[in-house]
Amino acid sequence: MSASAVLRERRGFIVAWTLVLLAKLGLAGVLPLLGDEAFYWWEGRHPDWAYSDLPAATAWLTRISTGLFGHSPFGLRAAFVLAAALAPWLLVRITTRLHGPQAGWRAGWIGLCLPLFAGLGLLAVPDVLLTLATLLCLDALLAVLAEDHAGRGAGSGSDSGPDSNSSGDRRRHSDERRSSTAAWVELAFGLALGAFSHYRFAVLLAAGAVALLAMPSGRRLLLRPGAWSALAVGAIAWLPLLVWNWRNQGAGIGFQFVDRHPWQFDVEGVLFPFIQAGVVSPVLFLLLLWATGRVWRDRSADRQGHSEVLLALLAGILLVGLFVLGFFIDRERLSVHWPLPAFLAMVPLLAGRWSSFGAGLRRVAIVVAVLGQGLMVAWLVVAAVPELRVRLVESKLYPEPFAGWPEIAAATGQALSVMPAETQVVADNFLLGAQLAFALHPRPVTTLTHPHDGKHGRTRQLHAWGMGLDRITTRPALVVADDSLRPPRQRLLGHHDRCRRIGPAPSPTSVSVDAGRKRFFLYRLLSDGPAPTVCMAPAMAYIDAPDRGARVRRDFEVRGWAFKDGAGVAAIDVLIDGVAVSRAEYGAEMPHVSAFWGISTDPAHPHVGFVARVEADRLAPGRHWLALRIHGRDGSVDDLPGQSLWRVQDD
Repeated sequence: MSASAVLRERRGFIVAWTLVLLAKLGLAGVLPLLGDEAFYWWEGRHPDWAYSDLPAATAWLTRISTGLFGHSPFGLRAAFVLAAALAPWLLVRITTRLHGPQAGWRAGWIGLCLPLFAGLGLLAVPDVLLTLATLLCLDALLAVLAEDHAGRGAGSGSDSGPDSNSSGDRRRHSDERRSSTAAWVELAFGLALGAFSHYRFAVLLAAGAVALLAMPSGRRLLLRPGAWSALAVGAIAWLPLLVWNWRNQGAGIGFQFVDRHPWQFDVEGVLFPFIQAGVVSPVLFLLLLWATGRVWRDRSADRQGHSEVLLALLAGILLVGLFVLGFFIDRERLSVHWPLPAFLAMVPLLAGRWSSFGAGLRRVAIVVAVLGQGLMVAWLVVAAVPELRVRLVESKLYPEPFAGWPEIAAATGQALSVMPAETQVVADNFLLGAQLAFALHPRPVTTLTHPHDGKHGRTRQLHAWGMGLDRITTRPALVVADDSLRPPRQRLLGHHDRCRRIGPAPSPTSVSVDAGRKRFFLYRLLSDGPAPTVCMAPAMAYIDAPDRGARVRRDFEVRGWAFKDGAGVAAIDVLIDGVAVSRAEYGAEMPHVSAFWGISTDPAHPHVGFVARVEADRLAPGRHWLALRIHGRDGSVDDLPGQSLWRVQDD
């Protein structure tokens, strides 16, 4: 190993680490918050030892982060970015222990080629602390295994004898004891941090236990007093979560391990390795698997066999276990970020064998991984810029989790500015409630119950805070609803359910984001003035023709249906790029619409069809947005979501 080679690898890691850190710091300030991030912040405003969805560490870190860096998306994420910046250094340390400094620095930049590892900390989510805890435990275990291996080798040597009590030996044994003590302390801290990070750490513990028990050196390690002390600390760290579950009839454990999973066989689980290949980067994915298999094949001959076999066993047990479980459990999350610890355990194995591959293959692996990183950054930039995001509204790449929150927060603030100061703000689900609570802080926000709350394990926590209301009985109140959470077939039912719980209310103001891909409603419930006698629901409509993305050359017809429970439809305008270009004829008979929407109370049924003529020669060639503006008989105006339309140049 030459000094120049070590320096080159070190320089590569430092450059990669710095660029990734700067990118995350830049994006952390402009990327809108995820609903989960806002909810963890909300939990941090209610300090506790455990919550319905998670242990306490993530909520605590959000409180610390905003306290240090300010109340903003950047302030919420800053501590997570900095904590995640430590993880690559732990990977360097682990690999250096196995293969020396050159491979250690190499492992650092290889790890940063994994998109999920590079992006760790950009979002204020539990994976940051969970990953740190995993790497701390691995580092400590490998240190103890290396010491045990070296001690057994020294004990079996031929130089032991009367001089074994010399001062040099005593110093060596003293240094070994200090090193061992530090490793056990590190293990105890890692186990405690993992217990305070996520229920999912229990899966890592189970995989680690199986891996250790499968190795003679691992079984010896588990018999040492230091191991029992570290395990005792780790076990105690689970007590707050267990106490919370005991007091709440096991709601958290039930959600994490039972309720959120279908527990029915689904053949789509077979896609797990292909999805992971895309998430990890295809070439690196294959190289990581190859390195792990090589360790297992050479386990008896490798001088670092004890430590490397532990990493290979842990990674293999996790991947195989998750692959099998993927046929039965929550594939949405499992298929993406749950296997990250397994691949991090493989990185040191690959770094130690990097020179086994030709220069061309190494370059391809790096280029493909860097391109993947670039695409991820580009997608996040698009998510942060509304003018770019709207281009993806009809694509599966649309960044829906990030979209709409600044716009509805601004609309809510504007509505509150003309309402009484004592107005109660009520969101219709936990995601929206958390976003509004963060945006309007310190103004209090409460929530109505919503099926989405239970789907994400937040119902019990909201009830503990006195939220998750069934009805709104106080006035004045501003009820904010997210129409996008329910699939289109269930939205009318959602409107009726909301009306049942808020009582008589005027037509809500709609807030459309990104051509209506995200849509919110603001219900103003006042305590004075003329009281409405019924609850006015938002208008519902659909364009049957032209089809989404249709290409038009000449004048064309727009046909479909529309109705509005509570008030009825007075008129319909056809909009092109937000400008009214035609008034539709309304009242065509459509019995199939009435049959499908059987709970609708609009008396116009079944005469809810419309047709309008649009002059195409007014449109410039290119892409346009076709939408409807529904005028209600109560004077309300509602712009509905649009769809793309292409004006093709006449031949």
